[in-house]
Amino acid sequence: MDHPASLLLDLPGLFLAVPAAALVPVEEALRRLGPDPAHPPPPPGAPHLLAEALEHLGRGLAGAGGFGEPQADLAAVALVAGDQPVPGSATLAELEAEVLTRLSGAEAAPLQALALAVARLRQERLRRARRLGIAPPAPVLTRKAGATRRLASATAVFEALRGLVGNNPLFADFQQKAEEERRRMGRVNILIAGKTGVGKSTLVNAVFGEQVALTGMGRPVTQDISWYEPPQLPLRLCDTKGLEMADFSATLGALEAEIEKGNASGDFDRRLHILWLCIAEPGARVEAGERAVVELCARHGIPALVILTKAIGPRAFEEVARRELPAARAFVRVLAENWDDRAPFGLDALIQATERLLPEARQAAFIAAQRVDVERKRKRAMKIAAGAAASAAGAAAVPIPLADAAGIFAINVGMVAGIAVAMGVSMDRDSMIAMAASLAGALATSAGGRMIAGQVLKLVPGIGSLAGGAITAAVAGSATYGLGYGFTEYLCRFHAAKGHMPAGDELREGFRKFWESWGEKEKAPPKA
Repeated sequence: MDHPASLLLDLPGLFLAVPAAALVPVEEALRRLGPDPAHPPPPPGAPHLLAEALEHLGRGLAGAGGFGEPQADLAAVALVAGDQPVPGSATLAELEAEVLTRLSGAEAAPLQALALAVARLRQERLRRARRLGIAPPAPVLTRKAGATRRLASATAVFEALRGLVGNNPLFADFQQKAEEERRRMGRVNILIAGKTGVGKSTLVNAVFGEQVALTGMGRPVTQDISWYEPPQLPLRLCDTKGLEMADFSATLGALEAEIEKGNASGDFDRRLHILWLCIAEPGARVEAGERAVVELCARHGIPALVILTKAIGPRAFEEVARRELPAARAFVRVLAENWDDRAPFGLDALIQATERLLPEARQAAFIAAQRVDVERKRKRAMKIAAGAAASAAGAAAVPIPLADAAGIFAINVGMVAGIAVAMGVSMDRDSMIAMAASLAGALATSAGGRMIAGQVLKLVPGIGSLAGGAITAAVAGSATYGLGYGFTEYLCRFHAAKGHMPAGDELREGFRKFWESWGEKEKAPPKA
């Protein structure tokens, strides 16, 4: 480059020509992209290393960018990620002017933020060069035929996926991952005991949803014990009857036999994991049968949680219950539904106490089944997303061709299935088909996601070929985490509005509309 200002078109020359403070936005944007074990972000104040890092990233985006020049490909992929058109031919300055015009103003994803930071840095220096009459000559770059000019809209992609059916390999993979997650989580078994009329069904409805009511047909073990197994929740409820009767020994005998049978099976899923003993607070009395069931569970290592239901008083009864039931591990006061002018309370405390007392191996199943504390579900879901992002970044530590991206796509499939299970989404066939279609549609409408999903989505009619190229750890990590974060956020918002998790068509259509406007499709995972 013989022209005196031509170094402005070269990353090392540009970065060396500006003060260190001017490079801070570029450094911060690069760090936001997420960890790349093979090429970690350079230390602050090292312009030559920063230039090398960006050139490495740009080379990894060559297939999707289409220009074959790292800086131009970074700008092109940023435009594609923002659902903006990319010129077929342009100078580097013209491409970056498009980035500034079309992507400024809105909250930018990490890759877009990086392209904006570089474009702002260069455009300011080029303006100065033009004022001095020394603007460098810039070659016109031509984008190769077949490079993606614009991402398909979320609506178009999701519509193309509407016909996804159960014999599609994508659905089969999702179904397999979902079943693996369900088996790994297991089921939580709760023994519910209490006198008739204490509000057990009301409590169960409030915690787990109306479909789990202790009414209708349970599976009877004896005339005193029945199991209720809601098919779409990781939950089994063992209901006892007869504690208020003078002769409650038959109930206790049947219950002890059931406990011993579960323990002898060697199957943790058949054991009782916790006792919920419901005592109506207004009655202000602990019965002999209630003391006996707490002592029975204590002998077998089953933690007892005493729930004072219909908690409208007297408050002093809690101290009486604590004295008379010393083997109980915890006590909570709960009003599960409105009572005159009193609003429900205590359900959050019940969730916290139950999670604390349960064996660690069944805490996740309980949090997934309950519908009271969605924030606890969110925390578990985001751990799954962060773990998947780290796995995807690790798998792409050395850039790999798109044809070998199936491993990273499988990580995304497992992540979405894991989040759905952790959040308590129904795993019926219609819902799993909807989630498989949502996964494919979401990946197909983000730039990094297209690079991950390309070969797999060719299995779905109507999508067509997607952009090729190498996948860097940063792209794999941010696209994966962005999908997990977005899917979790959609589920939380739906639950807040409707009081339950979406299923079937409401999941597919609701997520499509959410994803269209979701601004963090590629989000760097949090630092460990």
